[in-house]
Amino acid sequence: MKVSFPHDFVWGVAASAYQIEGGWDEDGKGPSIWDTFSHISGKVVKDQNGDIAIDHYHRWQEDLDLMASLQVKSYRFSSAWTRIHWPPVMAQISTLAFFIICFETGFFFPV
Repeated sequence: MKVSFPHDFVWGVAASAYQIEGGWDEDGKGPSIWDTFSHISGKVVKDQNGDIAIDHYHRWQEDLDLMASLQVKSYRFSSAWTRIHWPPVMAQISTLAFFIICFETGFFFPV
């Protein structure tokens, strides 16, 4: 069976915050439920955690360059709420700057 997509179909990539971000306690980010849980010895296989993950928080430029070289047209990502809103009521300026830079690349589309 042959499958076809509309001519205006947009191929893209997706990522999840905990799996890619890294920088788990930087720039004012508070602890998420997963940060807390994964730091309790014996709760996760081999005591692994997402402290570094693939380090997208620090390597975003390389990651976006790679996506551009692959001609990726869309990038759906999530961010840890505790990176944006910690302590409660105050967004972190450095985090907002990170997202502004990412949105300006043109890969990101608000959902």
